[in-house]
Amino acid sequence: MSDNLGVASLLRTTAEHPDLAPLVEQLTRFLAVIDGDDHAFFHAQNSLDTMPFVVLGYLDGNPVACGALRPKSDSRIEVKRMFVSPDARGQGLSRLILAELEAWAREMAFTEAVLETHRDLEAAIGLYTGTGYQPIPNYPPYEGADTSRCFLKSLT
Repeated sequence: MSDNLGVASLLRTTAEHPDLAPLVEQLTRFLAVIDGDDHAFFHAQNSLDTMPFVVLGYLDGNPVACGALRPKSDSRIEVKRMFVSPDARGQGLSRLILAELEAWAREMAFTEAVLETHRDLEAAIGLYTGTGYQPIPNYPPYEGADTSRCFLKSLT
């Protein structure tokens, strides 16, 4: 991570944390453009009240990144709401957030992490494949979404 932006820190919290809402608003605006006509479908899959585990990323005390977890079964957890503010990108925050989410999931005894992202988000796909996620067939509710790419990683 570059030192020119300041000190990075992470916070494990919940979806009720006040620093999450502005980041999710930025993410929603960004995804509305990417998703186009399908935005309502994808937006419906991202209700924060189904994501009890949130990691916030800070630079010099300012919230600039987030990620969340949603249990899918007793052994599988889904990575959701991964986002880094545009002015903080390229500093390794997404890797830090993802690693913290995975560590938290392991502590809760989950053995697999899954996620879905848009096929055109090359940086996100690069992050996921570069950290050990493998492509899998789209899982529900994304099985008919041709713009979705789903991934799985063993946490054991």
